[in-house]
Amino acid sequence: MGQESKILIIDNGGTPIETLDGLLKDYGFIIRSSDADYGLEDARTFLPDVIIVDVSVTSKNKSLCAELRLNEDTKDIPILVLCTDEEPMRMRSATDAVSYVMDPFAMMHLFKEMNSNFLMSVN
Repeated sequence: MGQESKILIIDNGGTPIETLDGLLKDYGFIIRSSDADYGLEDARTFLPDVIIVDVSVTSKNKSLCAELRLNEDTKDIPILVLCTDEEPMRMRSATDAVSYVMDPFAMMHLFKEMNSNFLMSVN
């Protein structure tokens, strides 16, 4: 994991996501950030290994994850949703995400989720 793995972060902006972006770059990931309006298009052009979506995006654009799953270019890209402790069970049926990480998140937990669910098949 790491070196040369591409991650797309889709969010509505804010300090926690900017911090995540910087930390992941420090670990050698290639990062692109997007917002709810351009997330699908950015996923199709960037073709990341993992898509991290902030739960606020799924609240604004409920169909984003479904659109990612229906698109031929992005249907197999794993989606990880950052959410609060009350949201995973409610969101599971609505998002098609493979995994959820509670926000505020611990970097080691995020890496563990990415390793076990997503990046083990990369490279």
